[in-house]
Amino acid sequence: VSTQSTWGLLDERRRYLFAFRRYYLQAGELIFRKQKRSEEVDRMIRNCEFQIDFCKETLDPDLHRYREQLRELQLTRVEVLDRVRRLEVRAAERVDQFQPHEEALHAAGVEFESPLLEQSEEAADRRTKVLNQRMRFIERDREELVDREAADIETLNANTKQARLTGISSLVHTLSPHKSLPRAHGYTAKKASPAIKGKSRVGNME
Repeated sequence: VSTQSTWGLLDERRRYLFAFRRYYLQAGELIFRKQKRSEEVDRMIRNCEFQIDFCKETLDPDLHRYREQLRELQLTRVEVLDRVRRLEVRAAERVDQFQPHEEALHAAGVEFESPLLEQSEEAADRRTKVLNQRMRFIERDREELVDREAADIETLNANTKQARLTGISSLVHTLSPHKSLPRAHGYTAKKASPAIKGKSRVGNME
């Protein structure tokens, strides 16, 4: 093989390296975005399932609408996962086509960073960024939905116990308009009032 042909083939491999690198990095970003979209759809499905299960507790009249949303989200998840699978298959095929050229370039002494390594590093950076964002949201949700509720339950249990000991039933007026219940501290024990026999009459609750 002539030197001119050898250099021509090497230049062709360099151009192929440039084209593959651009494709592979773009494919990696697109696949990542589709995967995150799939995770978001999964989260929305879980929320919708929770709403459906919780309808009977909240007397929510939109049960039918939630079920329709759930069906639509499940179809969307199938479509997104199929798109991800096809992108991954295509990317794997391109890698198989590129590897002989990569080996030939290395054998010819051409120095370059493998697009596979670049993509791996970029994927790690993107996932780290998303993870940090998710951790911030999870921490906020945990504080609002878990810690605060746990504290309120603890207060309710303490007030209920104190009310039983003192006979002060107003300590557990849980239907008051206040958002949080006062903790039962500093109350002096009093003799419990005699229990009122018979059924209590409840007025209009609205």
